[in-house]
Amino acid sequence: MAGIVGTITNLSDFLSKTQVCLSVKPNDPQQQIICLEADRKYSIPAFQREVRWDDNNLKMLLYDLSRSSKFLGNIILTIKSDHTCEIIDGQQRTTVLMLIVSCIKKKFGTKISTPDLCPLRNEGFTGFQTLLEKAFDQEAITSDDWNAILKSDDYHQLPRIQKLWNTISSSELLADRHKAQGLLDNLCKSEFNIIASYSNDVNTSIQYFLDVNLKGIRLDTEDIFKGYLFSQDSRELTCSLWQKNKRDVLRLNGVTQSSEEKRYPLMKLYEHFFYCDLYLPREGDCEYSTLKFGENFCLTSGFESGSTKYYEGSHLIEAIRDRDYLQNVLSRLNKCVEIMTDIIESEGPSTPFKDKFICAKKVDSIDIQNCHSMLKKILMEKEVIPKILALKYILTCFDGKPHAKEEYKSVYSVFCAAVLFTVFANKKESDTFYNFVRLEEWKSKINKWLYDYISSHALTRGKVLAAYKYSESDDDPIQQIRCKSLAAISNFFKVTKNGDNYNMGISNAAELCKFFGDKTVYSLEHFIVGECGTLHVKTAKYDFPYKYPPTIQKYRNSLFNFIFIPQPLNSSLSNEGLFIKVAEIHTHENEIKCSYSKGYYGLLNKSPRMYFQRYPTEKEIDSFSTEEDARAYLNEYFTKTFPEEFLQFSTALVKKINWGS
Repeated sequence: MAGIVGTITNLSDFLSKTQVCLSVKPNDPQQQIICLEADRKYSIPAFQREVRWDDNNLKMLLYDLSRSSKFLGNIILTIKSDHTCEIIDGQQRTTVLMLIVSCIKKKFGTKISTPDLCPLRNEGFTGFQTLLEKAFDQEAITSDDWNAILKSDDYHQLPRIQKLWNTISSSELLADRHKAQGLLDNLCKSEFNIIASYSNDVNTSIQYFLDVNLKGIRLDTEDIFKGYLFSQDSRELTCSLWQKNKRDVLRLNGVTQSSEEKRYPLMKLYEHFFYCDLYLPREGDCEYSTLKFGENFCLTSGFESGSTKYYEGSHLIEAIRDRDYLQNVLSRLNKCVEIMTDIIESEGPSTPFKDKFICAKKVDSIDIQNCHSMLKKILMEKEVIPKILALKYILTCFDGKPHAKEEYKSVYSVFCAAVLFTVFANKKESDTFYNFVRLEEWKSKINKWLYDYISSHALTRGKVLAAYKYSESDDDPIQQIRCKSLAAISNFFKVTKNGDNYNMGISNAAELCKFFGDKTVYSLEHFIVGECGTLHVKTAKYDFPYKYPPTIQKYRNSLFNFIFIPQPLNSSLSNEGLFIKVAEIHTHENEIKCSYSKGYYGLLNKSPRMYFQRYPTEKEIDSFSTEEDARAYLNEYFTKTFPEEFLQFSTALVKKINWGS
């Protein structure tokens, strides 16, 4: 490949602030091919991924270096005219090796001679160099500088890098000067294969990175995608849009310095975007309707574009080969991420969200409120597949153009489909949604799917499977959101057919809005297993709190443990036993507005013993001579009998309730 040169060098020469001229043959000035100038700066471009090394990677490297020098692989550089060396491959190793050298210098000072390191600027974490210079000593860093460090950490790398530093600092392999000196000597003698391109853009180096690393080495999907993208287009706007998307998706996913969720992974967003957008009719000669790809963005069948053929396994970005379209993808996806983040972070519709509804006839505020609530529930859900429907809705309806009121109301269908799929559908049916969003008539396809699914045996099977799956689920609060979503569908949604047309109807949009937001009328009650995890046992003979066994605690957040009732009634139930709760609700039945909760209570009120035949009664508990024996009896029931009885009830409940029919 023209413009690429390479040879071997050791780490000491690579990292030190001295001029290093590298030759094909060692010490042969006639064959010098790479010159690393004394004033060089190493730079990790902002589009590079964050540090992902963990303790095990680092400990293994330290152990290897304690025994001998090593060959540490390829380092691919783009050497610019100002002597900046952009690291295209090897940025993680370079970062970790600088951490090791700096840590040894910090621990042993002048007792060990360490290389004087070149500056390393991480464009996605510009405060890293300050941390390195201060040897991660927070006391030596002013509060202003510390705040600047935190602000510069676009991808929230500090916790992981700090952990790596701590691992190095506490390693037994650096416990004394003798051990540290031996490891450092081996480190400095360790070699890299330096591959360099002299250019002011990174295209050539990135293409070489792909050529080298795709030969049998499994790369991260993001690295490959990004490699193909920037090998075609390294324009400043494209790079900055990539960086902004990555940074904003971290925020969307709730990633902070101390916590991380995975609501909508970055590469899944890109995959979904292409399904939503790539197949639509567009101006020009571009025709992608026959292009098929998998979640790794590799083609699953051959594709021809003009006179060019792309074979199965080729990368999607190669086949598109339209840098203006790809830049447009980055820009539009960023706008979608901003909308999604606003939805998740706001309690109700923000002004920017309300401004998305552009219509000749004003969209009802109730529908806007419901739209916000439903999209938020989809985006907060752990299940990723249905989020493609939310993305399609945002791309279609929030594109800055006017739309009819009915188009905006299609969010009700999106919500219903997303919820039913999440709880009841076989995840192998995900292709259904992926196929829908490729079409211009995607909204009518969703309504037809809903009608067919609700009236089919597939939902019947799904109900039975859901009873098994969610009756004994992890202690996960997401089940509260799922249950409220299912209850909303049961209360207010109905899909109908009129000839060849399928329609989604909402019985009372205003009451649905209240159901989503009014916690006084529709407060959530952990009905069968109380939220606090204890049962108030009160009989003629005993009065004591009983803590459910650990295996039963997780039933608190079972999908089928919730009802929605007025707050005063909720408070009166507290942590009483099942039969006491049923009797209390019976006296306040007319106050309950939620039809799902009425159906739930109706099963238990009709005959509580039908499903919980062996649930301990006051008489049975009083039959024991000591409280200890009574507790043992409760333990016996809840550990051995309760799970099966709860499953029977869950199965009956899920079969009884209507879901959109």
